[in-house]
Amino acid sequence: MRTLKFFGIYMAADFMCIFVASVFAAASGTAAKVLSLIFTVSLLLIMLGSFTFKEVSGDMRKERAENRRAQLSGTAGIIAGSSAVSVISWMILLISKTAGADLYRWHKLLNAGFLQLYNLINPDASSDSLSMAQIMIMLLPAIVPAVFTACLCMLIRKGFIKPEK
Repeated sequence: MRTLKFFGIYMAADFMCIFVASVFAAASGTAAKVLSLIFTVSLLLIMLGSFTFKEVSGDMRKERAENRRAQLSGTAGIIAGSSAVSVISWMILLISKTAGADLYRWHKLLNAGFLQLYNLINPDASSDSLSMAQIMIMLLPAIVPAVFTACLCMLIRKGFIKPEK
């Protein structure tokens, strides 16, 4: 259930990122693309971080109240949910490139937080114009939400970021 909630938060952030990216789309310069990238990635990570903080803080309160050790299955669900869409989309893009299907534009839309980064890597909307090296580079943004969420969970659990009482 938690993974589905996280998926919903991710998709809401994705729609907001599409809006921000479309606002910056009028300017076609590299500086505008970089600024749009900073805004959309920040928006994505802030929304994911807020949900992660709330869920991990709630888990820690329950663990203290019940005097039991931390169960990492909930945390694993949060981390898995944070990059599930991105990684699955990347795998489908990789498979579609070898199969000759044209799914690059859908990959961009499903990963709107990194839309401008993908435009900087390859501005074309066709999968045919992608090289295998470019597709491999696109794996890095796909795992950024999971790395961010895992680091945030660790910082909260270790006490570096104090949960609400």
